Amino acid sequence: MRFELFVEKVRDAIAKKAGTDYTVVVRDVDKNNGIRLKGLMITGKNCNVAPTIYLDDFYEEYMHGRSLESMVGSIWQLYEAEVPKKDLDMSFYKHFDEVKDRICYRLIDQKQNKELLKQIPHVKYLDLAISFYYSLTSEELGDASILIRNSHLEMWGKTTEDLMNCAKENTPRLFPAEDYSMLSALKGMLPKQEEWDSEKMQLTKEELSSLPMRILSNKSRIYGATCILYPGVLENLAKEMASDFFILPSSIHEGATRFAA
Repeated sequence: MRFELFVEKVRDAIAKKAGTDYTVVVRDVDKNNGIRLKGLMITGKNCNVAPTIYLDDFYEEYMHGRSLESMVGSIWQLYEAEVPKKDLDMSFYKHFDEVKDRICYRLIDQKQNKELLKQIPHVKYLDLAISFYYSLTSEELGDASILIRNSHLEMWGKTTEDLMNCAKENTPRLFPAEDYSMLSALKGMLPKQEEWDSEKMQLTKEELSSLPMRILSNKSRIYGATCILYPGVLENLAKEMASDFFILPSSIHEGATRFAA
């Protein structure tokens, strides 16, 4: 079955299961690095917030033999688990004074995000781009983020420079930088009950401890590569190491890896 037909069948099945008190739509969602996903949104009549459930991974499961009926049941369970129990008041987002203290920045690749960069305020940084988001914390949604678009700047009557001034102060404050050894990073990935297995790791603890490579991230381990923008961070690391170093930006949910020259 083609992916487009699969998406239609899932949407129709969810709409039938949900009934007339819900609206079910599918939309394209542009993610980082030019990735576009199919997102299913289920909205109740009395709710102004709807979680987005991505169908791409479900399609892979379907192609490997999982039944459509089973998948629809799982999607509905996901919706019930993620949907807020009450409406979320987002009226504050219309006013810059109410959002300015949680405007942050992150780094994305220029080349792979050409289309996205046309829609959002940004600042070029080497071959990367500094983009901006609102860091949202609420009882209903937990920790989330809202990508700031050109339309938001128009609504607020602000400039990219205004966003940068806010983000320079907010991001290091809300997401403090932290650097740690490669050994610590790998140990943190192991389940607590597992002992260090040098054969699996292919390196002993001693060998890893001697590696000059370290990880720079923030305490939340999200958009950690942004820490290279924090004032004084790279300079202080160079002083600690008494050496120059290379920076290897990793994925958006990992830090900037560095090692001594």
